[in-house]
This record gives sequence, structure tokens and C-alpha cells, in this order.
Amino acid sequence: MFAQGEMIVDGCRLRDAMLAGLCRRWFLVSAFALVACSPEAPGSVSQDTQEAEEPSPSDVSRLEDAIRRAMEWMATIDVHPIRLREEKGMKGIKHLVEYLDFHYLAYRASVDPQIKAASRKHAMDLLRVTEEGGYHNLASVDDGRFRQDSMSYLRACWLAEQFEFETTRYRREIEKVLPRIYRHLPTRGVDQRMGFALLFRQLGYSRPETEEQIYPESLIANHQPVSYYFRSPDRPYDLTHEVFNMTERGARPFPFPSPADERYAKGMVRRLLNHYVGQGNLDLTGEFLVNLVELGEARSAVAHEAREFIYRGQNRDGSFGTYEKEALAMRIRNPRYDVRIGGNLHTTMVCIWALVEMDARD
Repeated sequence: MFAQGEMIVDGCRLRDAMLAGLCRRWFLVSAFALVACSPEAPGSVSQDTQEAEEPSPSDVSRLEDAIRRAMEWMATIDVHPIRLREEKGMKGIKHLVEYLDFHYLAYRASVDPQIKAASRKHAMDLLRVTEEGGYHNLASVDDGRFRQDSMSYLRACWLAEQFEFETTRYRREIEKVLPRIYRHLPTRGVDQRMGFALLFRQLGYSRPETEEQIYPESLIANHQPVSYYFRSPDRPYDLTHEVFNMTERGARPFPFPSPADERYAKGMVRRLLNHYVGQGNLDLTGEFLVNLVELGEARSAVAHEAREFIYRGQNRDGSFGTYEKEALAMRIRNPRYDVRIGGNLHTTMVCIWALVEMDARD
């Protein structure tokens, strides 16, 4: 274990002095189902759109500290995807991607060169698993496993390239399974098809359909009422992922075809963010706060109040989320299940993502 305020980077210690610088889903759905979700109980966060005060320099230090502490916690978990699948019966590549997503956030958001070096080293070390033969078996797995891994398999390649990891072999393996990926797309949900369309574009592969062509089938285009999102624990995540994919995770403005769609999306995201803060749900608070920033609402009071809720929610060990009760239920189904990887990992990644996006755009 590290002393408070320290992190190992290539054998050296990184101390608190760095802070002087400027600056799915299936387990989470099960956890969500255990939380009461009343659409009539909107929580305590303001839903107005007034702008909050300017951020202070201390906000930057808080972000750096949150990233550092989360990185220390990340170093305590083993997300080797082959071991996760074979030894724990968990979705190995999905959790690999969550781990890489966290380190990509830290790498691009931190202004401290030692944090950047540490995040890149952690990512590069784990990416060596993609050179193992057992990693590239997507062509031979059954349909259930294929659905679980195919999108994460593509995103892991894209993330590897952001770290300048060699992917020549990886891309050859992708090309072997692309026909099967294309064939199975009609069986996937709207937000998932959008996700594949985005990944095909990012990786330079042909796209059977674009995000804009899929959009008329979306929850946003059809203006689903708030009650719709409380009928199933999956549905809030369907909405958040529509926004992630249509904005390319915040890299472009949402291409709304009408002012009515824009009003709906911003209003619904504000309302649901308010609700999940009130419910104490850090995972969905993180996702909806990212959405609100992607929709251009980072300066709103509700966004700032949600950010404070996330900062208060970081555990003493650096992770985010509390899943002990849910873990008991999950272990009945899978005694080998690791709640830190199945629950805390995603919540930690998405909470840091929300804090990073707020810092970048506030």
C-alpha cells in the first residue's frame, strides 16, 4: 500500500507536491435494481439552468488529487481479461476497456507529467495481453460471448492506438471478425448500433449505417416520457449512451435535427441527473453529468451540484461506489465474482470522467 499522497511511478514516489501544479453494465444494472426509483421523487439538486460561479484554482487541485487517489486504487485490481474470464467468470474485455478508459482520461487530463507517465505505463503494461493468442478468439466464441465482447474488442483497439501501442496484429484479427460483427448488428439495440457506427468511423472501417441514420429510432428522437426510464434498470443507460455516441463522447456537438429534440434531451438529462443524485446513485450521476457537459450545460447550477456530490462520494481507498450488499446477491450467481471489478471499476471510471469533463469545459 502507498502512503497517503504517494504513488509509485517506475520505482519512484510521487508526492503531494504534484498538486501544486495547475491543472455494464450487467452488474451495475443489478445494483441499480436494488435502489428505489420513484419518478415522483426528484431529489434535492436544483434543476434550473442558471450559471454557477467561476471555478477556483483549488478545483484543479481537487481533480488532480481525485485522479491520483483513483489511480492508486486501480493499481490494486487485476483486470487481465483472460484471467477474469477463465478464473472469475466475468466479462474480461469489458473490464479491460473500463481500466484503459480510466487511464486514457488520466493521461489526457492531468497536467502533472508524472501522472501522465504513470497512466501510460499502466495502460501499456496491460495492453501486452493483446499480444497473447488467447485474447484474439472472437471468431470462435458462441453468440452470447460474441455479443458481450465484440464492441469492447473494437474499443480496446482504439484505446491502444491512443497510447501508440502497436496494433498491426490486432487489426488483422479485427478484419477476420468484421463480417460476423456486421451480420449481428440488426440484433443490437439502438444505442449499441450507434456505438458500433462510431467505432467503425474511429477505426476507419466501412459502416453499414451511420449514427445519424440510426438516430430516428432513438429514445431522444421519440421523446420518451420520464416514466419510461424507470420501467427497467437498463433504460437510463440506453439514454446516456445515445448522447455519448451522438457527440462522439463530447468531441463534437450533438447534431440535433430540431430544436424540440434539443430541448427534450437537455431537459430529460437534467431531470434524471437530479433524480439519481437524490437517490445517491454515483454511477448514473457520473453518466448523466458527462451527458450534460456534452450537451453544453457544464456551467449550469445542477452540473456543479452534481460535481460536488461526486467529489464527496470518493471512497477513502480512492475508488467510487459502495456495492457490498449487491455483492452478496451477485455471489449467489457467481461465487468467484469480484465486486471491485464488476462494480467499483466502472463507477470509478465514469465519476473521474465526469470530473474531467467538468474541469475541461466549465
